[in-house]
Amino acid sequence: MRVDPAFHALLADPRVHLRRTAPPLTVPQLREAANAFMARAAGPAMASVTDRSVTGPDGQPIALRVYEPVQGAYAAARIVFCHGGGFVFGSLDTHDAMARSLAQHSGAAVVAVDYRLAPEHPHPAAVEDCLAVVRSLRAEDPEEAAVPLALAGDSAGGHIALESALRLAAADETVAHVAVLYPVISAACNSDSMRVFGEGHMLTREAMRWFWECYLGEGAESAARTTDLLQVSLVALPPVTLVTAGCDPLRDEG
Repeated sequence: MRVDPAFHALLADPRVHLRRTAPPLTVPQLREAANAFMARAAGPAMASVTDRSVTGPDGQPIALRVYEPVQGAYAAARIVFCHGGGFVFGSLDTHDAMARSLAQHSGAAVVAVDYRLAPEHPHPAAVEDCLAVVRSLRAEDPEEAAVPLALAGDSAGGHIALESALRLAAADETVAHVAVLYPVISAACNSDSMRVFGEGHMLTREAMRWFWECYLGEGAESAARTTDLLQVSLVALPPVTLVTAGCDPLRDEG
């Protein structure tokens, strides 16, 4: 695989290559810079965009952004969307354009989740937030359980969506579909694509290892076993749409 020529200028800029933080740069500073860069993208117009919240498992509010497409072929359906960002950064604003595009092309309402981030909130905080949103949406209306509901996410958000779907299935709470874009799958970071594309393609192998360290927290060894989706059975998942990118370190995990 070769990188599209349109991306060469971007990838030639070392500022876009993700690295673990080192003094004097702090995690909040990296998060602020990364979020500002990612939030520049613009998405299509929606019939409505509404900010709201639900109560999280820790009693604190989880911010949501609900996107209603202009023409919804599946207006009664909902997609709960978890943004990417290595579990460490990302927000409702960084993935606003992606959420809008997902709503426009699916015809479904998209509910974007501003889940808690690592390292301040390691695993399973993000998954617990996603589950809380799904259950809150269904509890709002007795008929909500009959509304088709899907989980979606990109990169780290893909991992959160997949693990959430597995936990829901284990609790006999099914979702209709899961859609993941270039998902993060394994903390091992040792795939062929991770070695081939792990330098010079924005996401680096070094950064991915650091993201996992932040996400798994103090119980990293035991948490790695439960979060490594290459090591668990996926038979309980509903139908899955999975998209990978040719020159992505995460390609082979997907």
